Amino acid sequence: MFNEYRWSKIKRIGMFKYIIKYGILFWGMPLGALIGLISEVSSNGIESMSTLLFSSIGGALYGILIGIIYGACSWFYNQRKYSNMY
Repeated sequence: MFNEYRWSKIKRIGMFKYIIKYGILFWGMPLGALIGLISEVSSNGIESMSTLLFSSIGGALYGILIGIIYGACSWFYNQRKYSNMY
């Protein structure tokens, strides 16, 4: 995912900000919104824009939880991977 130089720069922002940025904002919320839209369209078709909006918002909220889990796992994985190199 990262090389050593990039990880050393990212590590300085701290675990909390890393989880917010890379876990929730870059991964969890977009994926959750996309899954919410796809599931709504595949199950009901496009009934109204408000239904699509609520499905994508609900998916994005669910994506926050998934993003926290992904971000924390990614942080600890990268931390262990690059701490063995120094």
